[in-house]
Amino acid sequence: MDPTSGTKHKKLRLNYIIYPQFQLKLIVFNILFIMIAFMIAGLQMFRSFNHFKELGASLKLPPDHIFYQYIDYQYYSCLGNILFAALISVILTTAMTIYLSYKLAGPIVRLRGFFKKIAEGEPVTEIKFRDKDYFSDLPEHVNRALAKITEKEPK
Repeated sequence: MDPTSGTKHKKLRLNYIIYPQFQLKLIVFNILFIMIAFMIAGLQMFRSFNHFKELGASLKLPPDHIFYQYIDYQYYSCLGNILFAALISVILTTAMTIYLSYKLAGPIVRLRGFFKKIAEGEPVTEIKFRDKDYFSDLPEHVNRALAKITEKEPK
């Protein structure tokens, strides 16, 4: 086995949770909104199937009539589908939220570290963002502003 291959794989592995305080809040809010939406859908489905049962009662069907068994079967079938859809939605939107928040948080984390180094007295270097990060124009503005500031400083 090539000793450098482990290093190569480490470089390929990305840590998508780079600003947990921000990213985990987004994930939690996302899951809450999805769960609320599916709970509302489930409640409406329950009310609809309950309405069918009331119709059966108004027709004076006996409680063990096949109509009620059919309604229960349909209700639990729909409920299973809603729960499955909720699970898939949570998984997919969580993955997408992690990815998008990674692209949003990356520039913020870089800027924070960049300004922290400047505040600690380290030499000013140009800031760069990763390809396809959001706010891709920001490094250019920050670098130009810092260049102007360092020009005006007395030597």
